[in-house]
Parts: sequence; C-alpha cells; structure tokens
Amino acid sequence: MKDIRLFNLCDHKIIDEIISIEGTSPSFTSKLISASNKNKITTFIRGYDSVAGLTIFSKALIGITDYSFSTDGQTIIFGGDPVETSTIFPDNTTGRIPPPVYKADYVCVSSSCPRCRGTKSVKDIFCSTTGKLLTVETRDKIKERILKTLLTYKGSNINDENYGSGLQDLIGEEISLYTSIRLQKEIQDAINHLMDLQYTENLTPEETITRISNLSIEQDETEPTMLNVLISVTTASYDEVTAKLTISL
Repeated sequence: MKDIRLFNLCDHKIIDEIISIEGTSPSFTSKLISASNKNKITTFIRGYDSVAGLTIFSKALIGITDYSFSTDGQTIIFGGDPVETSTIFPDNTTGRIPPPVYKADYVCVSSSCPRCRGTKSVKDIFCSTTGKLLTVETRDKIKERILKTLLTYKGSNINDENYGSGLQDLIGEEISLYTSIRLQKEIQDAINHLMDLQYTENLTPEETITRISNLSIEQDETEPTMLNVLISVTTASYDEVTAKLTISL
C-alpha cells in the first residue's frame, strides 16, 4: 500500500521576505530574518511601487544589484547606487522616499532555515509534473514513517498521546554526552512505539520494522550546533533501511 510522500529535501529558499531599509544616503543596510548563504546568484532584492488607489503593489522587474553581504550573511550592505533605475532611497537633503515595500528572495543556511529548522527535510505534499500526488512505498515508506514519527511533537496527536518524540525539547541545549544519550532515548522510544502500532496496520513484510539495527549520532563537521543522526532498521523481509536526520540545537 502506498502512502502520500510528505518529506523532501529542503532547498532552504526564502521567497518574498519583506525587508526594512535602514540608514541615510548614500549608506544603507538591511537585516534578513535568516542568515543567507551569501550567494548573489540565488538572491533577488527588489522594490515595489504602490499602485494609485490600491493596497497592492506592482512587482519590480529589475532587481537591486549593487550590494554585498556581511560576514554572517544576515546583513545586506548596499552600494553607492543600490537600486534599480527610477527608484531612490531616502535622502535627507531632498526628502525623497523609496517604494513602500522592499522584498528579498534568497537561500539561507540550513541551520537558520525557518522551513526545515535545520533538519534539511521539509514536510509538505508535492505533486508530479502531471499533477499527481507523489507517493512512497516499501523502503521509502519506512523512511518517511520514521521521519514523521521523530518530527511529530509527542503529545500533539489527539488520537495517540504517545506518538512522536521530544526532539524539539532539545533545541537550545548545549551539545554534550547527556544530550546525546537523551536524544538516543527519544529516538528509540519513538520508533519502538511505531513498531507497536504496526500490528494494527495492513503492512507488507517489506514495510514492517522488526528492530533498530543501528543508531549513530555525530556532530556536524562544518556546523557544530548540528547533529547528524543515522538510523538503520531491519524489516520483516530481512532488509536494512537507513533514514537520515539532521538536528539543529
């Protein structure tokens, strides 16, 4: 039996984030909500002109190109001519004002992503190019069931208060041996409960988990506040399925 595909690799793309312009001519900056990856190729900053008599805005076709990112990737530093043709930033000497709204599209770093919250996996329903819902089965179905269980806050399911995990409670914790042990217990408890629920479902041997065969938790080499989790389970058909999860603390 197929399940709807819910989890996909997050692209960390932020669309239409409203940004505030600070400063006076010719020095202007803006602060993004999330830290960007500082890649100008995937960044688009533009102003919106108000439409007379309406509360909507017409989209600027030409973006702002004269800018740079700060070292943290969150502050935008505009250049001497920071806007597109016919648009002017505030100027104390002339009293001119900018368009009412500035927006930015950009790719943020995974640890700062508001969509996946550092897990690198986003929960959403996706369709194929022909408009059909994407589905999963067998091995991919097991991976998705594991991710869904771990990323569901324990107690949030009104039909089963034991479904899910307490991984979100660990956000903000300092990475230590205690954190690793607690994380390991949360994962084991969540998957063990998932295995108990299998007896009430019509699953094939290829879709039935019999045990956790391996669980490893390692600190990310490039982002020290993140933990990479590798979970391997054995199925009733004697196959081994591995699911990956990144947790940002």
